[in-house]
Amino acid sequence: MNDELIDLKIQLQAERNQIIESLTEIDNKLSSINTVLDLLKEQHPQTDKKQMPLFNVKQISDRFSGLPFKKSVILLLKDEPKKTWTPKDIFEGLLKEGFESNSKNFKNTARTMLMHMRKKEEIKSIKTDRSFLYSYKEIDSAQHKAETESIDDAGGLGERSKPTDL
Repeated sequence: MNDELIDLKIQLQAERNQIIESLTEIDNKLSSINTVLDLLKEQHPQTDKKQMPLFNVKQISDRFSGLPFKKSVILLLKDEPKKTWTPKDIFEGLLKEGFESNSKNFKNTARTMLMHMRKKEEIKSIKTDRSFLYSYKEIDSAQHKAETESIDDAGGLGERSKPTDL
C-alpha cells in the first residue's frame, strides 16, 4: 500500500511538472502576442469611437442608421412578429442593420432602454430565470402610437432628466 502511494505521488509530480512546463510555454507565447499588439497600437492610432465595432457583428445594411433606439427596436421586432428575441439577438440585429450608438457601454444602455420599453408596454416581454425575452406588440390605438412617436421625437425616455447617450 505504501509503495502504491509513493508511485502515485511520483506520477502526479511528473504530471504537475509537465503542466508547469506547458503553462510556462503558454505564458511566453502570450507575452509575445502582447508585445506585438503593443507595437501595432503604436503604429496605428485608435480609430474614432464611432468607427469601432460594438460587437463582432457584420453590418449588412444601413436601415437603422440615424434612427432612434425605440423606433429601431420596434422595426426589428416587427420584421419577425412571432419570434421571441433575447436582448443579445436584438443588439446584434440592430447593429447588423446599421444602428449607431455613442454609448460607452452599448449593452447596458440598450438593456435599460428595453426595460423602459417593457415597462411602458411598447413591446411584449416574457420573464425568464435570467432576463426577459422580447417580441413585437401590435399597436392597438392611435393614442398609443402618438405617445410612442412623441417620445421618439424627443429622443428621451420621459423618466430620466438626462437623456441616455445612444
